[in-house]
Amino acid sequence: MIISPSNDFFGNINNEWLNVSDGTSTISRLLNIDVASVPDLPVLNLMNVNIIDETAATLAWSVFDNDGVSDHGIEIALDGTIQNNLQPSCIVDDSGISKECVTMLEVPEDRSATVEIKVTVFDEDFTSGVVEYTVIDFNSTVSVTVDSEEEEDGFAVSTTLVAAGALGLIIMVLLLLIILRTMRSEPVSSSDVLVENEPEQDVVEQELGVDLSPSGLLSRINQNK
Repeated sequence: MIISPSNDFFGNINNEWLNVSDGTSTISRLLNIDVASVPDLPVLNLMNVNIIDETAATLAWSVFDNDGVSDHGIEIALDGTIQNNLQPSCIVDDSGISKECVTMLEVPEDRSATVEIKVTVFDEDFTSGVVEYTVIDFNSTVSVTVDSEEEEDGFAVSTTLVAAGALGLIIMVLLLLIILRTMRSEPVSSSDVLVENEPEQDVVEQELGVDLSPSGLLSRINQNK
């Protein structure tokens, strides 16, 4: 049997001839085919679970659906107990087929070390929902690693600051000593100036070979005038 209709891509096949042959005779009949879309199940992915304290945690998840994600319902249960009054915060991408959500979870005080989280996404085109599981592990600890390069950079910066502070302190002490010495020094009097000039007068007398004192050569010259 040979079927040879022509059709548009992802469209309907209308008023096309169906040719059936057994190798000897051929029968042709008019063929109409309607192509209808089939709904897709949403894809649920549970992401981060962050512990806030002993009674609270946050859960992040994403949903993908080619039919659109705007009308999906969500149900979250902790150890089999459905959580009410949840207010998840969601971001839908521009295409409208994917979204990411996060919500706060209140954990019962009489919990065990691990709490099971059951998340169900409902699509109105299907009678059952899509389910995923994860746990809140209160025994888990997250180790914080420090980058060795950042630690060395921090040590170098600290050493530089200490050295700069010590240098500044030394400069302040030196300035203080200079100010104190200046304040303690006495002013120079006129008598000190005269005493400092006397050696210069003695040198001149020695060069000329005369006595320039008031009782010396100058005094006699003034008396002979």
